[in-house]
Amino acid sequence: MNAISQKVIDPDRLEALQNEVVQCLVSFELIFPPSFFNIMTHLLCHLVKEISILGI
Repeated sequence: MNAISQKVIDPDRLEALQNEVVQCLVSFELIFPPSFFNIMTHLLCHLVKEISILGI
């Protein structure tokens, strides 16, 4: 999550970042109850793709 919020992001690392975000959310699903998840937690899945679309 920290890597996504940096001013400079390595474009070669975007795919690995996407995998890390998804694995993090899967880990959250094992720990937290379903009521924890809302649209904001789901939007994390799309952050790295949006970064790549912007061309950063």
